[in-house]
Amino acid sequence: VMVCVSKEGYIKRCTIKAFNASKQNQLKENDAILYLKEVSTLDTLLIFTNLGNYVFLPVYKINECKLKDIGTYVGNFASFAPKERIVKIFEIAEFSPLANVLIATNKGLMKQTQLSLFEVSRYNKTVRAMKLSLDEEVISVDITDNPLEIFAVSKNCEGLRFRANEISLYGTQAGGVRSINLKNDDELVSAFYTNKTEDVLILTSRGHIKRMRISEIPITRRSRAGSTLIKKIKANPHYAVGACHMTPNQYKEDIAVHVVYSNGNDEITTSNFKYNVSDAGKSFINEDFGKPIAILIDDPTKKDELVSGDYLYEAPQQDLFTMGIEDDVPLMAPTKPKKDLLSELDAILGKTPEAPKKVIVEPKKSEVEIIETESSIVKKSPSTIIISRKQAKIEIDEDEDDEQKITFPKKSLFD
Repeated sequence: VMVCVSKEGYIKRCTIKAFNASKQNQLKENDAILYLKEVSTLDTLLIFTNLGNYVFLPVYKINECKLKDIGTYVGNFASFAPKERIVKIFEIAEFSPLANVLIATNKGLMKQTQLSLFEVSRYNKTVRAMKLSLDEEVISVDITDNPLEIFAVSKNCEGLRFRANEISLYGTQAGGVRSINLKNDDELVSAFYTNKTEDVLILTSRGHIKRMRISEIPITRRSRAGSTLIKKIKANPHYAVGACHMTPNQYKEDIAVHVVYSNGNDEITTSNFKYNVSDAGKSFINEDFGKPIAILIDDPTKKDELVSGDYLYEAPQQDLFTMGIEDDVPLMAPTKPKKDLLSELDAILGKTPEAPKKVIVEPKKSEVEIIETESSIVKKSPSTIIISRKQAKIEIDEDEDDEQKITFPKKSLFD
C-alpha cells in the first residue's frame, strides 16, 4: 500500500492501483508532504516529533481512503500536544537490536539508541524518545545498521564530521551529549549518519542547494567547532535550513530529491546537482510554495554496498611536531660493545687500527759472582759477600730392603 504523511500531521493509506489512477494528492491549505512511500501492512511507522516523543503506529491501523481525501489526523491514534509537530517518519519491518537510532536537538545534543528499544505493546499515546531541557527541540532523526560517521550542520552553515562511536548508546528516557560547539546565535538544523563515499546536500534559506563530498570535510572529534561550508556574506546571507546525504547509487539512479516548502513540495532529480557550481551552490527556489524548510531524498532501488570502517582507524600521518617520534619504545635499549679510545680515534680519522707489536725484553747480565764449594756457596757482588752452607743430601737405596742410607760430607777445621 501507499502511505502519505503531511507536515500538519494528516495520514492516509491507499492501494497502489488507486494511487496510480489518481492525478492529485489533496492536502490542506499551507500543508506539505513529509512522507510518501510504498510499505507493507505488516510494517510499523515510527513518527518522531519535535518534543522528544514518537508515535508507534502499525500500518494496518491506518484507515484506507482515497488520495484526494485529506486523511486522518495523527492525534486520533495518539494524544498530541498543541505545539507538537512531526519531524521524521520511518517504516520499520523488524526492530533489530543491531540498528541504531540517532536523535539530535537544536542545542547540539545527540544520543544513539538501539532500534529494538522503540518497540512497545501499547501505543494509544506518544512515547518518550529523548529527554529534553527547556527551549530544546528535536530537529533530526536518522536510522542505520552500519554507523560509521555522523555529520552535523548548523544554521550558520558550519559542519562537523566525527566518528559515530563517540556518541554512546542510551535508553529512550535519557538525554543527549554535546556533539558540536555552537555559537550564541547558532543552532543545529540537521544531523545524520554518513561515510567517506557519500555526498551531502545542503539547503539554504534562499533556496540554494550545495553538493559537497563528505571526504572534503576533515574528520575530527565531537564537541568542537564546525568547518565553514558556505561563507557568510553581510548582505542577505545564506542560512542552512536542512541537509541530507546522497549515496553513490542514489546519484546513479537519478532519483528524486524533495524540497519541502511551507506551502507545498518541489521535486528535483539528483543529476541536477554538480560540484563547485558556486560557494553557495545552485538556486532551485520555487517562490510559489513559500519558504524552504527541509530537504528529503528517496531510497535507491539497489542498496549500496556496506562500507568497512577500517579507514576510521588508519594511523595518522606525521606532521612537523610528531615527525621522528616513535610511539613504541623498547623497555631496555640494546647494549653496544665498548670501544677503547684509540679505536674511536682511528674511526674518526678513517684509519685502520694497527696490530700490536711484540716487544722482546732481553735479560740483563747478572753482576753477581757465585762460587760453590763442597760445604758452602759464596755470592760476591761489588758491594756485598754472602756465604751460605749447603744442606745435607739424603740418598735412598731401594735395593737394601727399603733402608735409608744417610751420608754426611766430611768437614775439616780449615774449611
